[in-house]
Amino acid sequence: MEKKKLYIVGGIVGVLVVAIGAVLMSGRVTNRAGRAAVAFEEERNRSSSNQEYTSPDENGVAKKVQSAEVATPEIMMLQFQMQYRYPLDSRPLTRTMTDLTEPFKIQPARHPIYAHNPPGEGEKPLLYYSWSGPSHVVTANSPAVAFLEVFDLDGNVVKPRVISADVYSDFTFGRKLAGQATSEAAGDGKTKISWTPRDGERLHWGEIELRVLFDTPNVKNNLVVADFSSTPTAPALFTGDYYDHLENGSLVIDASIDVKKAGKYVFDANVFDQSGEPYGRVHLVTYLERGQQKLPLQFFGIIFHDREFNQGKLVLKNLRGRRMNLPFDPRKLDGMLARGEVIPTNTEPLDEWIPLPSPDYVTGRSYDVDEFSKKEYEGLDKAERLKQVQQYARDWDKQNGQS
Repeated sequence: MEKKKLYIVGGIVGVLVVAIGAVLMSGRVTNRAGRAAVAFEEERNRSSSNQEYTSPDENGVAKKVQSAEVATPEIMMLQFQMQYRYPLDSRPLTRTMTDLTEPFKIQPARHPIYAHNPPGEGEKPLLYYSWSGPSHVVTANSPAVAFLEVFDLDGNVVKPRVISADVYSDFTFGRKLAGQATSEAAGDGKTKISWTPRDGERLHWGEIELRVLFDTPNVKNNLVVADFSSTPTAPALFTGDYYDHLENGSLVIDASIDVKKAGKYVFDANVFDQSGEPYGRVHLVTYLERGQQKLPLQFFGIIFHDREFNQGKLVLKNLRGRRMNLPFDPRKLDGMLARGEVIPTNTEPLDEWIPLPSPDYVTGRSYDVDEFSKKEYEGLDKAERLKQVQQYARDWDKQNGQS
């Protein structure tokens, strides 16, 4: 069988294979290429989070790239074309990406309980347990809530008797006992465990462990742990003020924020239609000074075409943000490295979460898909990556004896 050939003409790479021709170059170009790119995005997410794969993937291009065992020039080009169709910080979003559409939800999953820790070879579980809950992130004066379910080996619900529910601090503080949680029956065999961090309490900051000790009629002294990210003192607050507009064919939603502590912040947000269908997500990393600021959340225009949006108002959901508690000014890091200075290490929890805003924001007007640009992303990072792919193809040809 003839090897697939990659030609470089005028600095532009063209991969002459049926998969690209059928999916990315013929018919309704935007629709076909867009569907493949959305499928690629979903496949990337599925590979990392075990979500079901459902988006249209015409000719299996997305799955072909993700499952490739050898990074041939063809695979590299396919990956480049789909990955850089959009900016790296503004991507498509689908229903199957539940770790992104429900970013804080504690998803139920059954785990075994053994008599020994670690279990012996071939040891069978005594019980199974599962945690669920609305959010694993908690802030001052908002409770951490988790629901505990216990099952026997046949999958039947077993009602636990809670002996203790203790809260332990972040490992940077030595995993100290930091408080007690409450427990109560919640119906359907579930037990509700709840705890509220105190504003300003240092031991309530960071990655908190909620350790629950319980008995069942047949198995005694079972210890299970639920983890929460806790911030008792907010570094900033979303004000609830928004403004939506178009900018170069993309949707931009400006979100107002009142910054209490200057620093490097990380933000994420999703956009849905009013029926609850997700369309896109945005990721923003920025340094913020104290005071009122506006966050420009840009949802790249072609995403709305690729996700086959029609018209209507759009809804900003899942807006979340955290301050990175770095022991140095990140803006000065390059200079510190150039001077050979020792970079300080963290002795405190890294994340400081901003209280989640409520309610969701609905755009001030309806949008039509034709208002959004159909242009693919063009940026310096994309151009640089293309050069790398071109060089990779040249090196591949040399190594494989092709001229």
